[in-house]
Amino acid sequence: QHNETETQFKTQNLNGMKVLLLLLLVGLVAAEPQGTVCDVCKKGVSELQSVIDAVIGKLKKGVSMVCSFLPFDQCEEKVNPVLDFVLNYIKSLDATHLCSMIGNCDEEEVPVAEMSPVGDEATCNECLAQYDNIVAILDKYPQIKTTVQTVLKAVCYLPIENCYQLIEDIVDEAFDELKKGGQELCTQIGQC
Repeated sequence: QHNETETQFKTQNLNGMKVLLLLLLVGLVAAEPQGTVCDVCKKGVSELQSVIDAVIGKLKKGVSMVCSFLPFDQCEEKVNPVLDFVLNYIKSLDATHLCSMIGNCDEEEVPVAEMSPVGDEATCNECLAQYDNIVAILDKYPQIKTTVQTVLKAVCYLPIENCYQLIEDIVDEAFDELKKGGQELCTQIGQC
């Protein structure tokens, strides 16, 4: 009788594992991104844009935590302006345009939108000064880019499809935009 009980136990466990595996596979299929790469990207960027203001405080706390492990002085004072730049960059662009810039949408899908300046001359000058500050910080501490990516990935607890890759691509694009120069970048985001 002992062998019979053991056989029943093994059969029940095997059946239970089959059910668990089936549920896992159904979950994986359901979690697969829906739509084209462009659609998934636009949805992810839109979701990211909608939560930025709500999570900015938590992201700044994340900077504090990450900086406790980094070997340079005044880390938070150096990382926070760069993080602010990336967050403002994300918020200021149309999702389709941003997804096109990171290669997830075709150029013809991008609506041509004229950005009218939001600020006056003082706002433009402030943007240009912030640009110069950010470039100086990044020249001296290039590891800040990785820090910003790490901190931003904290929003990936939200159900944003392909979140980690999307964050990496957006941060890479934002840093590439810095190469354009202050005037062009500040104009692009509507500050000049």
